[in-house]
Amino acid sequence: MSRSLYECCHAKVNEKCIYCEKGHKLPISSIEPLKRGAPLVYQVCQKCRDFSRMGRPLMASLRGWS
Repeated sequence: MSRSLYECCHAKVNEKCIYCEKGHKLPISSIEPLKRGAPLVYQVCQKCRDFSRMGRPLMASLRGWS
């Protein structure tokens, strides 16, 4: 299963951008993909040794987007 930014405890969002609190460079910084419910699965996260899963992924029916 691919790692998503939604699952990582180190992914942070403020009113203007998405960022990694560990300092890893993400391919996006805009919150627009987050607002659209985009998957946010990025290569940098797949082998990241700082990745910290915050829990099991939610079922599609429980997510805040369709």
